[in-house]
Amino acid sequence: MKQVNPSDLYEVRLISLFGGLDVNYLLDLYEPLVGARAVAAYLTLSREKTGSMSAQHDLLFVRLGLSAGEWYSAIEALEAVGLVRTFTKEGKGNTGFVYCLYAPKTPGEYLQ
Repeated sequence: MKQVNPSDLYEVRLISLFGGLDVNYLLDLYEPLVGARAVAAYLTLSREKTGSMSAQHDLLFVRLGLSAGEWYSAIEALEAVGLVRTFTKEGKGNTGFVYCLYAPKTPGEYLQ
């Protein structure tokens, strides 16, 4: 993943459905590996409006209380466990980020 500037735009795409027991799986199975900041980043992204690149990262950083470096670390951790895939689009003066979110695995899938 590339470093994020506060003025860079982002878009969220939900690749798989998120609901039901997924929050429990996220907290019980993934949080010990990725940490609370990464879980907060994931949950915040999962609640974002999808399909349009119109929001700037600076508002996201303020809402989560994270710096650009902390955001970078959180997204890297989520990518490492397969919950997020990040793509970039170069624009004029800034970069667009597309965060593709995947639902947490069930305990059976996770333990395999």
